[in-house]
Amino acid sequence: LGPGDVLLAPAGAKHTITNQSDKPAKVLAIYPTTYPERVFV
Repeated sequence: LGPGDVLLAPAGAKHTITNQSDKPAKVLAIYPTTYPERVFV
């Protein structure tokens, strides 16, 4: 993924994001769920 790219993964799909550069990466993860108390780290 590069700057401005989007990754869409269907529910239940296994996926991984790895920062392969020496610069910090910023990720915005949105998990639509009916369970607002769930926390993803």
